[in-house]
Amino acid sequence: MDLFPGEKILMESDSETLTLTTHRLRFYSKEWGRARLTSIMLDQLCSCELHYKSYVVLLAVAMLAGLAMFAGLVGGQDSQPLACLVVALLFVGAYYFTRRQALVFASGAAKIEVATKGMGLDTAIAFIDAVEAAQAEAARRIGKASPVSHKPTPST
Repeated sequence: MDLFPGEKILMESDSETLTLTTHRLRFYSKEWGRARLTSIMLDQLCSCELHYKSYVVLLAVAMLAGLAMFAGLVGGQDSQPLACLVVALLFVGAYYFTRRQALVFASGAAKIEVATKGMGLDTAIAFIDAVEAAQAEAARRIGKASPVSHKPTPST
């Protein structure tokens, strides 16, 4: 990435696909057969979101299978507890593999959505905090009211 004069990199995602600078937020991903580059200037950034989704019902089914396993053990059955244990482990594994978390940054014309696989919730929130701080600093630098300020701007 070529930086503008005076531009500095403030933060990068672990996978280095998402870069926050003093002037913009940039996403670049290149995989076999496709590439995507989206850049949003900080003064054009409208929103920052963190999406998290998990299927808790999978854990509930795993717990039911675990209870059936213990019932089979108490009842003296040979094959039912092992089958229930396998089912419970499969559902716990399915829960962990189907969880999704993503950061979403939007402007009036573009959207950057980044899957945060391997990034903890605290790290994702810290990235949003850094984007908001950089956006406020950029607004201050160019003399605009801060987009994250809660104080009303005086009208002329």
